[in-house]
Amino acid sequence: MGFYFNSYVSYDTIFTLAGATFLFLWCQEWNFQSAIINKVAEYSFSVYIIHMSMFYGTIIFQKAVEISENKTLWYVVLFVVPILFYAVSIVLESIRRVVFSKLVKVASTGMIGKFLDTQLKEFIEGYNGYGIK
Repeated sequence: MGFYFNSYVSYDTIFTLAGATFLFLWCQEWNFQSAIINKVAEYSFSVYIIHMSMFYGTIIFQKAVEISENKTLWYVVLFVVPILFYAVSIVLESIRRVVFSKLVKVASTGMIGKFLDTQLKEFIEGYNGYGIK
């Protein structure tokens, strides 16, 4: 991208750690009453996880570097790609939540849930002599 990275701006220095810590503490004091901001913030951890995954992260960073080499399109990398990535990550996380909520519901009410309940009860009854209630 044409940037020179030295020890003051790389990711593994005390300066980066201090800057991130101060930014986090500063943002922690903010109090948002916006439903949109709070809804988008719900997905920030999943966006981070997808962003840092080996598969998606590699693809995105390679494409971002390719696009940014074109001097007229680096604005796209800077502004449009993060918004698109966040939007796609929100969709993926929403799908994951729906699928897993149904799986958990089936597991807790179906045969698996009943089996686990009986196993747990037998386990606890076996240890009643040890003071487990």
